[in-house]
Amino acid sequence: MAIQAKAAAAEAHTRLRHLQSEHATLRSSHRQATNGVIQEREERIRQQLAYHARMDAVLRTAADGILVADDQGRIETFNAAAERIFGYTAEEARGRPLDELLPFLRDEAEGGRPLPRLEPGDCQDRALRREVLAVRKDGSTCPLEVAISTTCVDEKRIFTVLAHDISERKRAEEELRRLHLQNDLILNSAGEGIFGVDPQGNFIFINPAGAKMLGYEPQELIGRPCRDVLGLTSAAPGPADPAALIEHTLADGVPRSLETVVLPRRDDSTFPARYTCMPIRDRGKTSGAVVTFADITEQKRLQQQLAQAQKLESIGQLAAGIAHEINTPTQYIGDNIRFLRDAMTDLNEMLEDCLRVAQVRDDPEALGEVADAIAAAADSADLEYLLEEIPKAICQSLEGVERVTKIVRSMKEFSHPGSDEKQAVDLNRALDSTLTVSRNEWKYVADVVTDFDPDLPPVTCLPADLNQVFLNLIVNAAHAIEAKAGGREGPKGTITVSTRRDGRWAEIVVRDTGTGIPKSIRGRIFDPFFTTKKVGRGTGQGLAIARAIVVERHGGTITFQTEEGVGTAFTVRIPIDPQPPPGKTPDS
Repeated sequence: MAIQAKAAAAEAHTRLRHLQSEHATLRSSHRQATNGVIQEREERIRQQLAYHARMDAVLRTAADGILVADDQGRIETFNAAAERIFGYTAEEARGRPLDELLPFLRDEAEGGRPLPRLEPGDCQDRALRREVLAVRKDGSTCPLEVAISTTCVDEKRIFTVLAHDISERKRAEEELRRLHLQNDLILNSAGEGIFGVDPQGNFIFINPAGAKMLGYEPQELIGRPCRDVLGLTSAAPGPADPAALIEHTLADGVPRSLETVVLPRRDDSTFPARYTCMPIRDRGKTSGAVVTFADITEQKRLQQQLAQAQKLESIGQLAAGIAHEINTPTQYIGDNIRFLRDAMTDLNEMLEDCLRVAQVRDDPEALGEVADAIAAAADSADLEYLLEEIPKAICQSLEGVERVTKIVRSMKEFSHPGSDEKQAVDLNRALDSTLTVSRNEWKYVADVVTDFDPDLPPVTCLPADLNQVFLNLIVNAAHAIEAKAGGREGPKGTITVSTRRDGRWAEIVVRDTGTGIPKSIRGRIFDPFFTTKKVGRGTGQGLAIARAIVVERHGGTITFQTEEGVGTAFTVRIPIDPQPPPGKTPDS
């Protein structure tokens, strides 16, 4: 029994130790589990705090206003950007109805829409986006772009509003609209034609004036290739082809202009125009071109009238000299004719006796009497003198007639209005005619030397216009020499007129030994109405018209070299072949 009791006691003691050990283990495990739960909870709290901190930072720093409202539409969240937009503080905004700041939500009559609605138990997201007018705290309004969404959080609806202030954009849009309107008004009111083309040369816009000049309605031209409308079908494309001008500018981005170009109308008629093509540059590339053109039909008519009036004015100024030039040969023609009349009176008796010879040829006695009468009449008339002088008188009279004929022909060639059609002209003859017309202007003050190129081919030009140019240069040369000599009583100078061929150009030089052109006025001599001559000797239009004729109507050049006290040389260069004037850039 004792042994059994000891054994039972030992077993009980062992069981107690096991229980104590299990108890200690349970206590340790409980502590570990508790600590893990606590740590996990603390970690979740830290994460939530960090998340809320981030969200709070987002709300504070967001550029757009952020508003959150509950399911009754009352504001709960109102960030700093919303404060700037609406003028409320966050404290003032909380609890306010959302539609107080965004009236469109309650004013469907003005095109508004209510907040997106949720049916009970419906937690699907809803959203709308639009531009609206918001009401600030001070009662003013501002344009906003708002995005309003509704969703469920913990079975509760919330409304989130993102508000972006678009005041600057609206002002920019309004300014852009105003500029577009202003541009439309300018284009529609402009008297000149204006149109634009894309990189492929298709019309992208044209103003009413331009469309009318071409014979179209503006909408008929949009999208059409400019070559279909402006291409010259009567000739191969060249420098004066308006469509080619656009194509070249689109290709190289270089501005181009023509003082005169012929534009076709829809009905196949044409009109002269001043024409400029400017490239449209975008990021360094040519993205199109803008063309301006003006109908210069009336201007051309007035220029022609002005040139003709100036020509007639020149003839008027030369009238006395021309009358003198005609009077001199007319005078000796009259003297010679009177001499011939008197000679015929003296010869009449002898001629009558000569007629009697045939009547008495069979009567020797009567024939002797007639012979004696003829001899007496010959002695009385001084027949030897008449035989010598009559041919001279006839030759002189014929020379006088030729001289008068040449003067009249030169006047006719010079003063004829001409036409707009160019023709092949002998410039040497044209210069000779002009020298004849102006002879009385230069013969007292200068000797004229001509050096005409006999091989100069006919030049296709407007002869009447070039005659006007030559006259202006010759008369100016004579006046410069007269001014240097102090009048017509001073020593004579020299006017040299020469022609030569230089490749495809005909070159005419009028050189004088006059005063030369002062440096102070060299840049103005081609200006209209600029003159240094006395009243009555010049209107200041001569060189201006000369330049217009040479450069604009013939595609040539007119330049000068001068030295004060030595003289001046004007050089006119005209294309020999009938090519149109090349296109010029605005800088040329």
